[in-house]
Amino acid sequence: MPKDVKSKVTAPKTVLDKVGYSYMYLVFSLSYFHLISFECEYFPIPYFFHQVVAVIKQLKTPGGCSRQAITKGLKAEYGEVAPNALKTAIKKGTDSKILVQEGQRWWVKGHEPPPPPASETVKIDDLTIGSGAEALSGSQCTMSYTGLLEDGSKFDSASKFTFTIDGGEVIKGWDQGIKGMKVGGHRKLSVPSKLGYGKRGSPPEIPGDADLTFDVKLLAVKN
Repeated sequence: MPKDVKSKVTAPKTVLDKVGYSYMYLVFSLSYFHLISFECEYFPIPYFFHQVVAVIKQLKTPGGCSRQAITKGLKAEYGEVAPNALKTAIKKGTDSKILVQEGQRWWVKGHEPPPPPASETVKIDDLTIGSGAEALSGSQCTMSYTGLLEDGSKFDSASKFTFTIDGGEVIKGWDQGIKGMKVGGHRKLSVPSKLGYGKRGSPPEIPGDADLTFDVKLLAVKN
């Protein structure tokens, strides 16, 4: 190798040379991190999100995939998953309408999941269709209701009860059954035990494995 070429690739010998190389390294580093920040801000579907989408499509879980099922699927395919990264990916996917959310389950738009089994479905009978605001996921709803056991005996009732849909405040059957009602509406909900109080029940009023019936009226909604 000629001396003049070799001298160009050797390590810096003077303090000034070292400063110059340090400055170039700093500029390169800042440019790189700026590019990463730009990508995160302006490209809402990072590579990890494509992995999430692929797993959801692959699982084809009836009624949609829970966060737990998505995490398990990602671990099986790609290894450990950072909970915050998954939370961010799901939120971005939902906000961009690539993922469809129903309660705490998700599927890819255009790839609707198989319907859930009867044991995970609330039978809804609309007795009166309301004309006011609609109850959606996240809505604060004020209800009146009566709860009945399978033999027709009443186990609970209230003239005014407030809860938030999908807020984890009531049984899953209510989250599913109240959603879509409008103020002034009146429904009969037939809730299977799996979406009610399950095998344990809620002693002494509700025995284990009890299917329940609710007569509900939507009084007010705050979205």
